[in-house]
Amino acid sequence: MAVQYNIIVPQGTTKVIPFQVTVLTDPLSPFDPQTNPRVPLDLTSASIEMQVRQTYNTSTVALTATTLNGKFTKSDAINGLFELRLLPTDTTDFKFNAAQASYYYDIEVRFSESNIIRIAQGNFVVQREITRLA
Repeated sequence: MAVQYNIIVPQGTTKVIPFQVTVLTDPLSPFDPQTNPRVPLDLTSASIEMQVRQTYNTSTVALTATTLNGKFTKSDAINGLFELRLLPTDTTDFKFNAAQASYYYDIEVRFSESNIIRIAQGNFVVQREITRLA
């Protein structure tokens, strides 16, 4: 089950967001800190992918982040730790009708074509930049 998490990014800034993926020791039983704790998921062989879209149904992707394009980096793969790193240029082309633009995203961890886990989803909010120095 994916965690609901809203990402807020000030346009034109560098933003680094750390994540950790954990799973239940026994996924078929309820959480119990003694008998069924959450443990880190080993991400060594996984790729991490995210797309940001203005609506759920649009075919237009506003931002793509993957381990292949360097937006996601595994900081401690064995312990399920990774980071999303957004650069100032990543939010340049977002469309605004107000002081902020609200989009949607999800993050998937892919071990194979048949083993994909959605770990996070929610709103992706870009706060409009006022200062634009050349």
